[in-house]
This record gives sequence, structure tokens and C-alpha cells, in this order.
Amino acid sequence: MSSSLIIMLVCSIFLIAMVMAIPLKKNYKVSQMAGMMAAMSIGMTLGLLAGTILGVIFKGDLFLSTVIGMVIGATVGSIAGVPFNSYALIDGGLSGVMGGMMGAMLGEMIAPGQSEIMIKILFTLFVCSQFTIFYILNTDNSKEAKGRSLGFYKNPVFMAIGVLSFFYIFNQLPPLLDFDGSMVKQESQGGNPHHAENQKILISATDYSYGPNSLNIDSQQIVTLKLVNEGKVEHDLEVVGLTAEIMKSNGAHEHQNKQNSIVHIHAKAGEEAEITFKPLEKGQFSFYCTIPGHKEAGMVGTVDIS
Repeated sequence: MSSSLIIMLVCSIFLIAMVMAIPLKKNYKVSQMAGMMAAMSIGMTLGLLAGTILGVIFKGDLFLSTVIGMVIGATVGSIAGVPFNSYALIDGGLSGVMGGMMGAMLGEMIAPGQSEIMIKILFTLFVCSQFTIFYILNTDNSKEAKGRSLGFYKNPVFMAIGVLSFFYIFNQLPPLLDFDGSMVKQESQGGNPHHAENQKILISATDYSYGPNSLNIDSQQIVTLKLVNEGKVEHDLEVVGLTAEIMKSNGAHEHQNKQNSIVHIHAKAGEEAEITFKPLEKGQFSFYCTIPGHKEAGMVGTVDIS
């Protein structure tokens, strides 16, 4: 789990606890409608966020991400409604189910290069909704707070600056989801009598690293290499010294001719590109980003062809 994801988890727990603590305060009375609204807000936004993250992690297995997302949303929404009333418990649980289901579908359908920013937007929405609920519940119970501690909420300029500042700072954190070796996919495809199966490899490029940065390729296979740029600047990937037969390229720069070409692929920030090729030799080769300064920053890796 990445450090950014841990920070997101800790902040979520703190905000939910902050809202749930209000009805437990002495002399604080929360109406039935306000309690239902608070539980529904927590269940829906948290379920949507969790479902989207799971949809990205388990991309290709919509059933698993949907079930887990619904369970998380229902559990958190129900727990959030407990301090209020039984109606809030049911409302929060059902809202969590809906949010988890929709989030899983969103995570499954969104392009890999856009998943990072979408999760950050949803988390910002979650944070804003919790502070709004916190404000509403407090203004109903504290006359003194209206002119002091909650005055920040009344000024739209302060609110806008606060939201934009939070999103900017949160957007500077490291990537939320680190792609590792489990993201390397191999799929069998028929219809080609000369090759038993094709290999599909997904590499995530961030600022400034590849994930995974170690690959294993069968020399008898046709390889489809997809580069997903999740960074904020353009990146590319070139395999040094490997000659290959290029079958298909999208976002690749071909050198020499297709029968004796260098594997090179380029993707702009937030985009993806792929190239299909067949290795013409065996051995261990290195790959790196050819954009000035990126290799020195750590954008390197190795590929073993056997």
C-alpha cells in the first residue's frame, strides 16, 4: 500500500469519526432527517471512492470489485448511522451499497492513465461533503459556534480557497496505486499458427519510475507492450540493443525497417500507447526513458528474453 493511500485512509477515518462524534456530545440533539443525511453522505461518498479504487486494482474482474465495494460501502454507511438512529443506519447502509457498486463500474471503465486523478477528485468530494455535514450538524446545536469556529464556512471565498488548496496539496503526493509485477498480463490468443500464444505487458510510467521495471519475455511469443503514462510530463520507453519485428505500433517511433527495428514507445502525460512486436534475439536488455534527465532520475528497467 502506497503512502498516499495510507494518508487517504487515515484522513477518511478521522473525518467519519468527527461526524459520528457529534450526536454523542452532551446536550447535542440531531434531528432524524439530519442523521439520515449524514449517514447517507458518508455511505455514498465513501462507497463511491472505495469502489473506484477497487475497480482500478481489480480491473478485468468486475464481479470481485463490485462485491467488495458494496460490502465496504454498506458496512461504513451502517456504522456511520448507528450514533444517530435506526433510519440513518438503514439509509447509510443502502447508500453505501449503491456507491460501492457505481464506484466499481467507474473504476473498471476509466482509462488507466486517468484513474489517479479521478480517485483524487472523488476523495476531495468526500472531504468536502464531510465538512459540510459537520457544519450543518453543529449549526443546529451551537449558537456560539455560529459566530466563531464555524465562521470559516460562511465565507465562500475562504471555502473555495480551502478546497482548491487541499486538492493542490493532495495532488502533489506520490501515486496512490503502485503497479507491480501482478499487472503484467499474459493472454492466449488463437488464429496464428506460427505462435502458440501472445503476451500482453502493461507498464505504468510515473514521475519518475516504471512499474514493473523487470520483465520476462518468451522469444517465441508475439508481445504487445502498453505504456500507461500516469505522470504529469511525457515519458517514453526504449529497449536498448534489442532488434525486433514490429507488428503494430501506436505511439511508437520506428527505426530502420519493420524487420529489424528498435522497440520504442512514447506517451504524453495522462495518455497511453502500445506496440506489438516479436523479439529477434535472446538475452538480457535494459530499457529506459530517452527524454533528457528522466533516465538519471530512475526511469530504467531490464527485460530478459529467453
